[in-house]
Amino acid sequence: MNSLDSLSCDQISPYVDSHFIVITPADMPDIKLKLLQVNPIISNQVQENFFLIFEGPLEPMLNQQIYEMEHEQLGSLSLFMVPVARNTSGMQYEVVFNRLL
Repeated sequence: MNSLDSLSCDQISPYVDSHFIVITPADMPDIKLKLLQVNPIISNQVQENFFLIFEGPLEPMLNQQIYEMEHEQLGSLSLFMVPVARNTSGMQYEVVFNRLL
């Protein structure tokens, strides 16, 4: 598992347009999400805050909770994900990082 303590906006930005697999309970198929955006909020000597926007299928919609996600290069990550938008192309989800440096 990757350490979220050291994951930065710069480290994850190259993976925009790549796919993450959400590991779901045994009664559901795993879900593929595409990383659409990496958005910096604050970055200074004390803290770094940024958020990610993912897009996935309309169904099944994932509830707000912590999900185990797999990425080919980043490995396994446990992320708190929140559904934020629904449009014709799919569901969008947000993950927020608030790191003290």
